Amino acid sequence: MRKVLFAVSLISLIFPDLAMADPDYEYSYYILRLSGASDMSELDAGEVSRYMYYIRHPLEINTASVNRLIESGLFSGYQAASIVNYIKCSGDVLSVKELAAVDGFGAEKSLALMPFISFKSYSMPGSRPDTARRIDNSVTSRYSLRRIGSSSSYEGKYSLKADCLSAGKFEFSAGGGSSYGDPGVIPSSYTFSAAVYGRSHIDKFVMGDFNARFGQGIALWSGFSLSSLYEPGNFYRKASGISPVHSFSGTGSFRGVASDYSFGNFSISSFLAVNGLKKRMESGKRCPLSLIPALNTGYLLKNGIISVTGYYYPQTKSSGGKGLVSADFRYSIKGKEIYSEAALQLATFCPAIIAGCVVPLNGKTELGLMARYYVSGFESPFSGSFRSGSGNSGEIACSAGISRYSGEWIDLKGRDGFGQSVQKNIFSITADAAVYSGKQPPGSNVPLQCKILLKDSFQMASSFSWKIRMTERFRTYDGNHKFRTDLRSDCIYSDGKWSAACRGNILHFDGTGLLAYTDCGYSFRHIFVYGRYGLFKIEHWSDRIYVYERDAPGSFNVPARYGRGFWLSFVGGCKLRFPKYTTSLYLRLAHTESSRISNKNAFVRSVNTELKLQCYVGF
Repeated sequence: MRKVLFAVSLISLIFPDLAMADPDYEYSYYILRLSGASDMSELDAGEVSRYMYYIRHPLEINTASVNRLIESGLFSGYQAASIVNYIKCSGDVLSVKELAAVDGFGAEKSLALMPFISFKSYSMPGSRPDTARRIDNSVTSRYSLRRIGSSSSYEGKYSLKADCLSAGKFEFSAGGGSSYGDPGVIPSSYTFSAAVYGRSHIDKFVMGDFNARFGQGIALWSGFSLSSLYEPGNFYRKASGISPVHSFSGTGSFRGVASDYSFGNFSISSFLAVNGLKKRMESGKRCPLSLIPALNTGYLLKNGIISVTGYYYPQTKSSGGKGLVSADFRYSIKGKEIYSEAALQLATFCPAIIAGCVVPLNGKTELGLMARYYVSGFESPFSGSFRSGSGNSGEIACSAGISRYSGEWIDLKGRDGFGQSVQKNIFSITADAAVYSGKQPPGSNVPLQCKILLKDSFQMASSFSWKIRMTERFRTYDGNHKFRTDLRSDCIYSDGKWSAACRGNILHFDGTGLLAYTDCGYSFRHIFVYGRYGLFKIEHWSDRIYVYERDAPGSFNVPARYGRGFWLSFVGGCKLRFPKYTTSLYLRLAHTESSRISNKNAFVRSVNTELKLQCYVGF
């Protein structure tokens, strides 16, 4: 280790203009603010990869079209149109502070977008913009090695991904890799996508793997979905339409061809996906293939958007092929967001509807309201809408949340410019109640579930903050275990270079699970080093606790802690910037030991050691 640190220090002397290396963990605040998740453990690898892609390749908002802004998933339709109209009337947006003044944004939303967007301007005052772009390329390789138990044998896996893009013209991405235990070196999963952006009426053509996300997700929302406990300001979903995939595996995406067209304020999105093609190409075995055609038409209003979506999905073992249509709208009135989507399954005529609003009550308080109605029997295999996470096929539910900013403004140590200060206290509470229809759970006349999420953040000083998060779930149909309580507290210190954090977590359901960890780190200019040590005592699998772990950018690591044991982890890296290319190197070493009593009253001891190396080259 001394040799490694010496080598990194020597490099810093040779190349003094190196950029500071920021691990993806530092972006978790921004990702949570945009996604609406209350914790990183609620996301999935594909969703995090999407955000990390825009951290690597920030979206140039001054040259992007409305559809390109919407496709990113960072903006709503109204926000995208608002940016384009502002640029036409007032010129390019050149800072976060200026973006905050654009209708539909504000300080909080603009700050959350900072890592993902670029304010590059290619036009001189009074002249036409220069649309010439350089081509950005990047290659990311990753290799992991692990040993399980006390055996002397090891198993490895690898991942490789390449990206090529020219802003507003084309994008290409390909990735793949193996899993632990795979024989040989042939990748067991891979993904690829190519997108060409046109002008005039043809906005985009995509071939390969892509996501399709429309409306509020009742009918069509590929990939990940969240529970109903959102942040109040994120009670609505930001539909991204058709967008190419930039992950290592493309899990949850469609494979086929897709295209976007626009005619003034009208837009048309269509795709033809081949169900089963991904499985056949990766396994090499014959499996049934079927086509999934889909069409979405939308109209961009002055202050909102309306659209209609329809698609047909193939026959399954339990049902024949079915079609599904939906209509949605979203409208903004002086900062107030109103939205709704209604869907109908054509074969059974089973409906589903969702409606809600987000209302800023004043400069310090925001209110979110939502109602949902899913008829028992309604089936949408690609739905990503709000649900209570019960697994029941039908529900009548409502959610309400409120967030409030209060106290004096405190300057954050180690930060400069817009966003260097925060209010002393940020409090939010969200409640969700659902009654389930269809088959009644055993022993329950009224299958009811209620959930509450409470979050409070205190900025005690310029470098010290304290956060508390509690979730409570109550079910009338869960036997003797009706309540599930999860309480965690975080103390965080950060002065721009040194950082330290500790967490205590208690979860009570079948039993009581306890977890605690502390970590510390140091980053300066071009390198960072972090270490973590944690303990846990969790007797029941139903009481398991998920913990988001620091990792290399683009890696998503949320292990479940179970049993009695401890873990150690070390993450380090450096980022070197040269005139024509950028290189980032990352290393992660983790060791976990735990013991538990199995169902057969046998003592089980588990030891897991893993080493991960990742290299990124951008040119």
